[in-house]
Amino acid sequence: MSSNTSQSKQDAAFEPPVSNLPKSVKIIALVFWLSLVVGFWLYARQQDTSLVVQLANVIDALQQGWLGPLVLFLVYMVRPFVLAPVTFLTLLAGFLYGAVGGYTLAMVALLASAMVVYGVGMLSSRSAYGLSQRPMIAKLRDNSFETVLISRLLFIPGDITNYLCGLLRVDIKAFLWASLIGGTPGALMVVLVGASIEGDFETRSLSLRPSYLIVSALLLVSSLGLSQYLRRRNRDLEPPVNAE
Repeated sequence: MSSNTSQSKQDAAFEPPVSNLPKSVKIIALVFWLSLVVGFWLYARQQDTSLVVQLANVIDALQQGWLGPLVLFLVYMVRPFVLAPVTFLTLLAGFLYGAVGGYTLAMVALLASAMVVYGVGMLSSRSAYGLSQRPMIAKLRDNSFETVLISRLLFIPGDITNYLCGLLRVDIKAFLWASLIGGTPGALMVVLVGASIEGDFETRSLSLRPSYLIVSALLLVSSLGLSQYLRRRNRDLEPPVNAE
């Protein structure tokens, strides 16, 4: 009984700052996004144009030169702290820059974003003491590359893995290579969906490229199958979470 109580206290003490954000931070993120949406709407009214036209203008601006990719990259970097959905950003990368350009940008930005959370974990005042008995912690210490790789393929929330790796000072090369390899199927799958959307928002003449959707669907099915197989073989590979 005492051991269970002790374990619960250890779990409760572990709260990855990005995956279990304080309520105040969530409120700030909500205010940020509401302000962005309202500001966009007010700007459209001031310009006496529809939201669709303004959206088309934003898309055109993002597709011109180097500034657009840089803006999207920076959004990826702050994503963990403003709760920007990574799937939407990756979808947007595919739509804006195509299959090759979108995947390249998304993958570089995803790795950079992962490094941000890794850094948060590394600089955290929390200690991994008391979590060492957790299978995932032990595996991260003993076999960093394989564990990070499997966690990506299992679709374990990325920010939890990133934070734990930083907290445990996991070898940065192993962390990045495993994240690149393990994150490629999911990123490519979403990028292809975005790249399949073609046409003009302003004229609402949109179409889909079936070949990209077929490849994306095949990646989805194979990823889910691989995930289920790995989950059966790694039932103990679950991240520690805070106990309520």
